[in-house]
Amino acid sequence: MFDLIRFRADIEVFAKNDKVFIARKVTNKRYQGVTPFPFAKSKFNDLKKNFTDICEFNEFFIKNNQNLLLRLLSNHLFFEYKIKSYANFIFQPKYNAPQENERIDLELTQEPSRDAYIRNINGSWLIDSALSNYQIVFDGHNPTNDFFELTKAKMFSIHSDLDFKDTLFLHEIRRRKDLAKGTFSHEPNMVVDMELATKKEANRINMPKIDIPKNFRRMSSRSDSPLNKDQLLLFIANLMATQANLNDPYLGKVSKKFYPSAGSGYELRPLLHVNNVAGLDRGIYIYDENSNSLREVELDESYLMKIIHSSKKSWGIEYGDPSVVLQFYFNPLYYYRKYKQICLNLSLVNFGVLVSECYRLGHELDVGVCALGSIDSDYLYDSTDGKLITIGEVALSNIQ
Repeated sequence: MFDLIRFRADIEVFAKNDKVFIARKVTNKRYQGVTPFPFAKSKFNDLKKNFTDICEFNEFFIKNNQNLLLRLLSNHLFFEYKIKSYANFIFQPKYNAPQENERIDLELTQEPSRDAYIRNINGSWLIDSALSNYQIVFDGHNPTNDFFELTKAKMFSIHSDLDFKDTLFLHEIRRRKDLAKGTFSHEPNMVVDMELATKKEANRINMPKIDIPKNFRRMSSRSDSPLNKDQLLLFIANLMATQANLNDPYLGKVSKKFYPSAGSGYELRPLLHVNNVAGLDRGIYIYDENSNSLREVELDESYLMKIIHSSKKSWGIEYGDPSVVLQFYFNPLYYYRKYKQICLNLSLVNFGVLVSECYRLGHELDVGVCALGSIDSDYLYDSTDGKLITIGEVALSNIQ
């Protein structure tokens, strides 16, 4: 598959205690994948500076009895590759090391792949796609038309969610039904581990006593009486209100809200499952940011009932049905353009911030709020082939 190989530019060599190590440099003081390198620094510099025939490269490690080291470095994704010496582009694996019989489909289609995009990182031009195991980097500073044509390569037109491991992980964990609420038959002792982790002679540092505010109420207070339409609209209007419009080189136009967002993307949107709201028809609605309005979505009634029914495991059967279930969704590729594999981590953080904001607004607007953890349906994921996924739910109701 590949003819040439070398160490990637972000792999560096350093010495410590008379031993030589190589690692991927993340910041000035942080490295990833630190690995002993049993050769001279000069040898590493040669293997990094120039592309070498892949057979000769492998033979060098094998004849020095470093087969395991070669495999380890490959699995750490320390190498980059070329198909031919005259090619002006380089292949860099992102998730998995190259496989022996792997095939990269460089056949061009009529139009660029909708999932491929071009980025310039520190002066290097690259073509990438979230679902592809490889990104293609231009070998030089002034990319040619032939390089840009690679956005049409079939290798970037992958529509299987199985390759996007983070999406698959999040999706499958949310749909698991084998460990429902109340699985444990006994109460685990959560104090034991904390006692073991505490120093034997540790001093106790007393915390200040906080008086409960006079106007305090349980923010999760809830009932099965209908929520008022005006209450719901005011709640959503406050939640999605725009403070300012930002321009991000990767994300484009970003509507900054009145709460923080990890990554400053504000990528989460609410899907409203309206069950019992006085003055509003039952159904599923999306929030349209451009027109600041709700728009009804044509979905099967059974999906709405499935969401409402599964919410009871967290909501509490004794409280009846919630008036509304807000299901927050996002496009995983939106953040991936800028943050790659940490994109879902950022969205999980942002969902936590939104839950806190929902409780705050519920307290101000007299709306019962309850964060849910029992919904295992994801209609958006199924209907969009993984291009949209839901990340969590919050239920709303009138207050008893």
